[in-house]
Amino acid sequence: MLMGNALSATTLGMSILLSIFLESGRDQVELRLSRGANVWEAALPAVREAIEAALMPTVNAMAATIDCLMAGMMTGQILGGQSPSAAAAYQIMIYFAIAASSCSTAMLLSCIVTARMFDLRRQALIPWRSIPGFKEVKSFGGKQSVVPQSQSKIHFLRKVSSFDAESSEPLLRVHHLTVQSTGLHVPLLEIHAGDRIGISGRSGIGKTQLLRALARLDPLPILTQTHKTIDSRNTVSLNGQSWIDISPPRWRSQVMWVSQDRPTLSGTPRDFYKQILNYSNEQSNAHSKVPSLYTPMEIAKEWNLPEKVWDQNWNDISGGEAQRLSLAIALALEPKVLLLDEPTSSCDADTISKIEKTLIGMDTTVVIVSHSEKQLTRFCTSMIELSSPVASGQR
Repeated sequence: MLMGNALSATTLGMSILLSIFLESGRDQVELRLSRGANVWEAALPAVREAIEAALMPTVNAMAATIDCLMAGMMTGQILGGQSPSAAAAYQIMIYFAIAASSCSTAMLLSCIVTARMFDLRRQALIPWRSIPGFKEVKSFGGKQSVVPQSQSKIHFLRKVSSFDAESSEPLLRVHHLTVQSTGLHVPLLEIHAGDRIGISGRSGIGKTQLLRALARLDPLPILTQTHKTIDSRNTVSLNGQSWIDISPPRWRSQVMWVSQDRPTLSGTPRDFYKQILNYSNEQSNAHSKVPSLYTPMEIAKEWNLPEKVWDQNWNDISGGEAQRLSLAIALALEPKVLLLDEPTSSCDADTISKIEKTLIGMDTTVVIVSHSEKQLTRFCTSMIELSSPVASGQR
């Protein structure tokens, strides 16, 4: 009896958990990771939902037995001469044993599944292509992940050095980085404080994958195929410190990726911001971090967002509002570098202008992907184009 109920509960719970990690909630997990959550903080809502689903049949059965039914075992005991109170106590004990076995089994398997779905060393979800049975092209977060056959190239179209950039240490330095998912090779990219670097290129060439690699949501290569003499410790560095020496949650709180896709989280934007402030990474830095000058509510107010929208469910918010709320939260967390993936694609011209004005006024270091050449020319101090070898030969 206990084994059968535990098996049914865990089957239901694990189907929910796998669905979240592989399909419906993958973007939610990555959103939490990109705001500095560790694996268990990012996975906790999914695990909680799976355990609740696993225990629901048992809880319903207990409620029905107590309120409406008289279970067969209890009836048999009463007919056999047991007092009703003793039979009821025995039945309650049985149901508590079923609930305990189902809960403990669901919790144990949830931890095992979570550990298998994540690369614990990188503190990130395992890429689709690395999951057995899921090596075909997959779509998540509104974008399609592809692996092109040819290697993309990076071209600097325009560069304006930041004030005293030549003599200063770069804030973020990328040296011989090869993005594994697209084959894009970045020989050298130095980003100084206050830089606003725009990235352009045709759809599907790997602009988003480059930002994801810089945020360490996708794997960084330990050793490249074509540059085996390169020290992998220096592939990417922040303030002169190698990426290997900085924990992934701390890195992502400093090099923060903001997707163009609207968050599909449950709850409200205000709840999400409070959740981020309770992450262990934020708590550990609270004593040494200077309090933020602006709250996300104050920032968003400048972008035509009323206060009441912070208390609405994410599902009830328009696409443009969701983009602004997500960007305001990221900006209020004060990362050293913001990686923006078409952050204003759902906004009107007036709102875009106000967002750009805020970013410039706060002297935010930005790497932005956009399909609007006018925006890149107007807003950015430097521009980069990604192109394939075929496209490059036609230029």
